[in-house]
Amino acid sequence: MAPSSGAARVRELDGLRAVAIWGVLANHLFVATPNLVTHTPTGFPHWFDVAVDHGWLGVDLFFILSGFLITSILLGTKGNGPARYYGRFYERRALRILPIYLLVLAILAIAYVPITGPAYFVMCLAFVANLSPLTNVGVPNGGGPLWSLAVEEQFYLLWPLLVLALDRRKMWIVLAAIVVICPILRSGHVDDRIHLTWFRCDGLATGALLALWFTSPLHNRRNDNRLALALVALGIAIILPTIPFGGLHGGALSRATRISEALCFFSALVIFAVSHTGSSRSAFMRVPFALMTADFSYCLYLIHVPLIDAYQALVNHFFPLFDAAAGPLRVNLLRSAIVLVAAYVLAAISRRYIELPFLRMGQHVRRPAPLVAPQTP
Repeated sequence: MAPSSGAARVRELDGLRAVAIWGVLANHLFVATPNLVTHTPTGFPHWFDVAVDHGWLGVDLFFILSGFLITSILLGTKGNGPARYYGRFYERRALRILPIYLLVLAILAIAYVPITGPAYFVMCLAFVANLSPLTNVGVPNGGGPLWSLAVEEQFYLLWPLLVLALDRRKMWIVLAAIVVICPILRSGHVDDRIHLTWFRCDGLATGALLALWFTSPLHNRRNDNRLALALVALGIAIILPTIPFGGLHGGALSRATRISEALCFFSALVIFAVSHTGSSRSAFMRVPFALMTADFSYCLYLIHVPLIDAYQALVNHFFPLFDAAAGPLRVNLLRSAIVLVAAYVLAAISRRYIELPFLRMGQHVRRPAPLVAPQTP
């Protein structure tokens, strides 16, 4: 998950970014760490376990948001000439992504290289960490989330070329083909190969399609609502035929279709957010804590798993009997509370002293004119 800045700031999309990071945090705190997949008791009700077990799909919501906002930026600057088109885009991307990424990567390397070796971190520097399954390179737990940064950076390298070279009709065709082919390709994979670019780029393509929609003559509130409802119906239509074949349970079919189903529902939310920007109907997406979380989301994503590892290492060293004595519910609640407080504090520090200063360095780069304006009923 890499951060994105749009041509027009839509605060409702920040609210969705908060939902995405909350899903990822919940999944890693309450599913991955207590090993819910091995049926280790968590102390939570079953319905809660089922809900947070789907938090990993928050990454796919990030992909949609990134594809939408990046494509909006590229479409808005397409007429500026190749030098300004590429220069401004990559300057802003570098100032937004690299400072905190390189700092976190250096800290992770110090902590994990003695255990796993340096190969994975070299791949992270080249933004190909998601290809580690093809090279049999071990992935340190704290560096696991970096696979999504690799997918997005590869998107940043290729997609600007295609946006500049293709007309809108050809872009529609290319993106629609990706959305159809991706789930077919990943249908036989349930392991870490699901992170390979060609298995996971349909979220970015879906976001790019939404950018094309909102910059087309078809965009008005009535048509937006119809499209959102059609996507919800499509998501349900994908779910129903797979039920007899285990589509609601684990396995290759479930993983392949679950992502596509989520993309349909997430896209409907994005459409609602953009189409109803600033209205009372979308006020729940502009809750202050959600907007603050959106500002912190990039750092939260990078550091939350290393913080879980650090917390667990300290507890195991200084309080080796705590987990057994406290029970799963208290263990999970205490770990989650401490990790979340630490993560938010560090993210606030990062935002103020690292991220914003670098972003101000790029303020001379003029933002493109807004492509998406709120629609009146």
